[in-house]
Amino acid sequence: MRHFLEKREKGELLIQRNRRVKKNILRPMQLSVSEDGYVHYGDKVIIVNPDQVLGEEAGKFMRGDLSLCMSPDEVKAQLSDDLEIPCGVSAVQTIAPMGRNTFTILSDGANSCEMGQVVVYGQNFCLGIAAGLEGKMLYLTSDHRTLLKSSLKSGLQE
Repeated sequence: MRHFLEKREKGELLIQRNRRVKKNILRPMQLSVSEDGYVHYGDKVIIVNPDQVLGEEAGKFMRGDLSLCMSPDEVKAQLSDDLEIPCGVSAVQTIAPMGRNTFTILSDGANSCEMGQVVVYGQNFCLGIAAGLEGKMLYLTSDHRTLLKSSLKSGLQE
């Protein structure tokens, strides 16, 4: 009982860690509103695949507007105070901005672009997500395709 009470005081119980993770990644976010109709560095956006009417492929795919979101490994997130890196992404049927699906448009480092500058066609940029982590940004990347690691249907990245 003493061991349990010590862990509870320190916030180390699994239920406490689970609540912290959910509080961070499910917290509501505010998206950027474009005054001039352009996308800028520093804007907070969600990436949405709008619902499409399917012909003969109906029933094989998820329906509705799907947003790209971070999908941390729940077990590993509860055992540690930090999210495991790399962390997977998936599509969910929500377009409500929250910590797990709100990305910030950032400079890729090669270009010296300032916050608020307009992103132009052909310009490289990064998508980052804070996900409630203090001073830590996770960046969206794509794995390289290899002979042993590729998608079964498309042959591209998993």
